Amino acid sequence: MASLDAASLQVGKERGILVADTGSALNGPNRDVDPYDRGYLSDGVHEDNAGAKIVADVFRKLGYEPIVP
Repeated sequence: MASLDAASLQVGKERGILVADTGSALNGPNRDVDPYDRGYLSDGVHEDNAGAKIVADVFRKLGYEPIVP
């Protein structure tokens, strides 16, 4: 896990702040898998529909709900 990710997750845990660990979801638990190779990015940077679903699922597990206009 990258040190910034680890620090963010640790501070969130210590302070009771929900932190969405999208890094693990997109790059695997060890963050050693390219999300583009997994089919989660449309252009190597931005999530495609599959990547957006993965990110949305992370937020949903934290208790967030979709915003419906």
